[in-house]
Amino acid sequence: MGERELRTTIVAWILWWFMRLRLMWTNFKKPKRHPVFIVSDQGPVTT
Repeated sequence: MGERELRTTIVAWILWWFMRLRLMWTNFKKPKRHPVFIVSDQGPVTT
């Protein structure tokens, strides 16, 4: 695995976690009036 592949993997991993945490934070702050989608390991889950 070259340096470019490693860097791409790290960037993709950071972006994935950033999006996931942002989704979780948005769902956490949102009032529970309507169903929200939560990204989980099993896939999108409605709460």
